[in-house]
Amino acid sequence: MALLVVFGGLPGTGKTSVSRAVADALGATFLRLDSVEVAMQRGGIDLRDAPVGYAVAHAIAVDQLRAGRPVVVDAVNPVAIARAGWQQTAASCDAELRLVRVVLPDEAEHRRRVETRVADIEAHVLPTWPEVTAARHDPWVEPHLELDNSSSLAVAVATVLAWLESTSEPTSAPASPTERVARGMARLSVADAGEVFTLQLAAWVREGRECGTLEIPPLQESIDDVRAGLLDAGKRAWGLRENGRLIAMVRLSMLDATTAFVGRLGVVPDLIGTGLGAATLRFVEAQVPPGTTRIELVTGLGSVSNHVFYEHMGYELVSRDSDAGTVRFAKPLT
Repeated sequence: MALLVVFGGLPGTGKTSVSRAVADALGATFLRLDSVEVAMQRGGIDLRDAPVGYAVAHAIAVDQLRAGRPVVVDAVNPVAIARAGWQQTAASCDAELRLVRVVLPDEAEHRRRVETRVADIEAHVLPTWPEVTAARHDPWVEPHLELDNSSSLAVAVATVLAWLESTSEPTSAPASPTERVARGMARLSVADAGEVFTLQLAAWVREGRECGTLEIPPLQESIDDVRAGLLDAGKRAWGLRENGRLIAMVRLSMLDATTAFVGRLGVVPDLIGTGLGAATLRFVEAQVPPGTTRIELVTGLGSVSNHVFYEHMGYELVSRDSDAGTVRFAKPLT
């Protein structure tokens, strides 16, 4: 299993120096978001507040991870969606993710570093201290190492490497998401409607919040609607149970003779980002009938984390429906 180590934290905390040294120690690919974004701007791309640089970095990381190479990422990762993107990146290729947040508790020292540092990338405009303090930064609720970088570079690097070693998977590692899905995924029936209804409500609240409305189909359906969906002969549904709990589900139907439609792909909130969603999607892709040449799916217009996830899984955005508040993704099958 390849290793993805993602550094984050405010500008001026020393992320680049520490992450580059950790990459050298691990023999890993070093991926610096500043380098990606500056290169894009030189090419005439107006980034503004769009997360385009992150999307490019995700794609580069996936190529490296799928080739079995460890990757170390240097980026601010200020908001939860940014960190969710790395979770989806790791999940899409069954990589092991480790998050490191670099901090400087001494505000005066942090300010001094921000105000005295010099850009090491041509045309890179560094943020000012007021810009650093005014930018939005969501709390880090994900499991991570909080690295106090007040000491020397050698101490910081040693701390990270020791932490990575102590949290690495044991020799008899738990089953991967792909193995869990392959072993436990089973067809759902109308008898499962209550559990499906409960998982649907829990799993889609996150998307509703991202879209700014809870009036989305999975949250508007009644238990009778769920039963009807499970009784529909044109739709097949699967679910994964562990310890008696339904933790993932997905549905498959055919739009026409050659186009499949994936719906109701959901994972319980506490397991989002663990790779189960990616494994479940790969599972249902393998269930399409012979002769299928295309898979389509729909998600919320404002559900950025879903957009990132589906793009990582090989889907392309093909249409937007502003009235319905949805976007359609498609993936050709070769």
